Amino acid sequence: MVGMDDIRRAVYAGSFYPGDEEDLFRMMEDLFNEAGDGSSTRDRKPKALILPHAGYIYSGAVAARGYREVMGRKYSKTILIGPYHFNPMKGHYFRGPGPASYSKLETPLGNIEYDRETAAKLASSLGVDYQNGAHAVEHSLEVQLPFIVKCLPKIPVSLLLMGECELTDTTNVAQELANLIKEGDFLILISTDLSHFYPYDRARELDEKTLGFIEKGQAGELYEWDKSMGGMLCGVDGVITMMQLANLQGWPNPVRLTYSTSGDRGGGKREVVGYASLAYYSGGVK
Repeated sequence: MVGMDDIRRAVYAGSFYPGDEEDLFRMMEDLFNEAGDGSSTRDRKPKALILPHAGYIYSGAVAARGYREVMGRKYSKTILIGPYHFNPMKGHYFRGPGPASYSKLETPLGNIEYDRETAAKLASSLGVDYQNGAHAVEHSLEVQLPFIVKCLPKIPVSLLLMGECELTDTTNVAQELANLIKEGDFLILISTDLSHFYPYDRARELDEKTLGFIEKGQAGELYEWDKSMGGMLCGVDGVITMMQLANLQGWPNPVRLTYSTSGDRGGGKREVVGYASLAYYSGGVK
């Protein structure tokens, strides 16, 4: 049982992103300047975003383009969902969805209030345990937190990691999220990178096919494609959950905001990782 005063520590500050407050602030200013003002889509308020989670030098500008869509918007709560990159050296294996129980989420830009109420409801409705041990060593959600502090200040956040999942697990999570978000103006954030370690041209080809499934709302096809190729998205379970949730809610298919690879960011082109930001809208201006 975790204590109510536990804080989720920023263990990747200084590696995936700067650990110094001023350095991180300056880097994020540069990333948002590079991402542009998002004026072409600012007339619509997103219900959800799909975002990358690599080191900021590689995927930060792509993430900033997504977060530009929600900067200054009003939401009641945020639910952040991403993959657990299980490492046997770190332990904490689990299957299915894994929420967490914290009091605060630490970032170099200040702490975020943790939404324990939503986390408890998810744990209860899904019949699962908290997985704080896994959350404490996972980067896929942590790298989103400085962006949330900058763009969505004072909005409580709850975390959900996806362990080893079947399609039925994502269906169950999508249904419970659909029930939950009736209670407020929630923003759903899905953390995933695309293909890993293919040559540059091949990676872009594979990512286009993956993004095509997402943009067409073809969750079943994406699931089979990802399985047959040995994993085209590290966060595929969160993405498929989001696609199923959008279908339940009657939201239109997502809009691709931007796409890039580590090879476009000076990481070399022999083996690259793909990144994209996409937004789901329900229509209307808020």
